[in-house]
Amino acid sequence: PAGALLVQVLSPAGFDFTSATTEEPHRVHAVVNNTDKSQVLAKTEILAGQRVSITLHGVVLSPLGGETTFQIRTYDGPGMVYWREEAEDYRVALPGRVNITQSTLLCKYSVDEEMYPVRFGLPPRVGELAWAELTFTLTQSAAAGEMLTFMSGGDAPFELLSEDFVLTRPSALETQGSDHLVPISVSRPFTIHSLSISLLEGLAANTAFALRCAVLPLTEGQSTWVVATSNQGTYETNTNDGEDLDFDPVPQARFTVTTSRSPPTAVVDVTVVIEEAADGMPQQLIAPLGFVFPLGDGACGVSSNFVCKDIGEFEQRRIAKLTGLAGGSPPFGEALVLRLELPEVFIEESPSWTLQSRDGTSRPESWDTIASFSLQPMPDVAVHYTALAGASGTE
Repeated sequence: PAGALLVQVLSPAGFDFTSATTEEPHRVHAVVNNTDKSQVLAKTEILAGQRVSITLHGVVLSPLGGETTFQIRTYDGPGMVYWREEAEDYRVALPGRVNITQSTLLCKYSVDEEMYPVRFGLPPRVGELAWAELTFTLTQSAAAGEMLTFMSGGDAPFELLSEDFVLTRPSALETQGSDHLVPISVSRPFTIHSLSISLLEGLAANTAFALRCAVLPLTEGQSTWVVATSNQGTYETNTNDGEDLDFDPVPQARFTVTTSRSPPTAVVDVTVVIEEAADGMPQQLIAPLGFVFPLGDGACGVSSNFVCKDIGEFEQRRIAKLTGLAGGSPPFGEALVLRLELPEVFIEESPSWTLQSRDGTSRPESWDTIASFSLQPMPDVAVHYTALAGASGTE
């Protein structure tokens, strides 16, 4: 019988057995962590011809990745006086690490601030196209021909779209050059939540790469994201094992804004009905460019079921804060009548109203944008007179 088992990592360097433990009747007896080799000695009892399973917990793997070689020896006891048997070296593939250094989820309107000045910086919404942008490095190089996997999981996985997927190697700031576009071939093999990217060019280790992918948030909740490279699906060469990147889309709000009359420069009453929005907080209504709310506490509210107050402007557009009589959200599904002054003409090409569920400058919990009603001169009004040059007493 053998009374001790020695497990030694021959390559790669960097394994750490300091916190290694195992279950009874086995026991970790000694640990050695060197820069070139690491080993752990477990006290145990191994009888000839009997299968023994020993699980080591709390082992920190090498940060290098690649082919990993273990050597296993048995001894008569922890004193390691006599070898009982030396097993063959064991080789397994240890994947390198994908380190995600930056991650951003952008709404579809982030592509053009000039065209979407109000919606440009708003959070992505459930059920609407968004852009996932990641910057990452590999601890182990990935050769041309390997596969890059990009996958969404968790309680609320996203749908990933293969169109417009881009992988680049950003240029160094000091070189002021253009980003290098990595040649790839993208497919969606078996699920809407995953993309397989065939690398037509290798990815060097410890080099920053950036990916940009069109995604569709399907529901609210936590999502996890996997970035991995693999050798034609045989084994992973790098992985991040999936992590929460704080991609948090918000639900869509729904509301309407109507008015019975809209003459240019007139002071009119408009009716706002909030059908859906994040509850329990004020709603901020951003008017089209040139529309003006009366100033003062409650000055823009007409109906008695809510409170309306002008709280400033955003991108030169006035903002009205709508709350219930005791604060919080105004009533949903009811007519909220407020007063404002219309401009002489529309200043922007596509005037719109935006509703945001937010308190102060906090991140909106829901939002929506709708087209504005048009400006209409007073109906059925005309001026008639006799147009005779030099005539007097004309009616």
